[in-house]
Amino acid sequence: MGLYRVQVYSWKATLHAEYDPFDYAAEPTRVYGQPHLAMGISDVRGLVGTPHLQVDGRTLALESGAGALADRSAGIHAQLNPLTDPVAGRLRDGNKVDMQFVLDGTRRLAIAPIADNNEIGLRSTWQHPSFGGRFLPNAPSIGPKGFDASWSLSSLATGAQTQLQSSSTSLDTLEVRLVDPVDVYTQADRASKYGILFVVLTFVAFVLFELIKRLPIHPLQYLLVGLALAIFFLLLLSLSE
Repeated sequence: MGLYRVQVYSWKATLHAEYDPFDYAAEPTRVYGQPHLAMGISDVRGLVGTPHLQVDGRTLALESGAGALADRSAGIHAQLNPLTDPVAGRLRDGNKVDMQFVLDGTRRLAIAPIADNNEIGLRSTWQHPSFGGRFLPNAPSIGPKGFDASWSLSSLATGAQTQLQSSSTSLDTLEVRLVDPVDVYTQADRASKYGILFVVLTFVAFVLFELIKRLPIHPLQYLLVGLALAIFFLLLLSLSE
């Protein structure tokens, strides 16, 4: 409820990730800490309910905070099992990750493709999407029933991984905006741009009437007409809302 309308969405997301087995180089002077999974979310207030996370088929509890990403973004994270060898850094688990969550937002959704291979699909009933960011979808389908778009991105095509590991303040993202092509504000803006035309034509009509009929019009009448036109365009937006 309210005067100002904003497009909102509820994103029902399913995430699947697989990590290749990787052994860190053993260094006697370095001890690896507790491994964890982290996901950055610009505004965690949009999370609906509790996300469901499974790692290698085992359900894990999620905690607030973005873990290693805390300096960059808000978010959530989950602790993995300790390393089998704190020096060599061999992971016990975390090779397969499945997660389901619901995220509410307004106007736009942006995703940073930080994996080596990213397969992303979005489907919605909104009929007027606007695709932006650094990457456009592959042959999106847009129709009266909504849109269906997919991205297939390699780490070779994006610098998101490097940006994530550096101190860069922004990441390469793909983006979808929910656009209302002709809303009340667009109509009011268009009408206001033509306002001067209506004002000029009205006064031209008054002058022609005065010249043709040879009936003098009092300046006060011109003033009242001008004020009426000005007030109309001033009230146009508030009345339309």
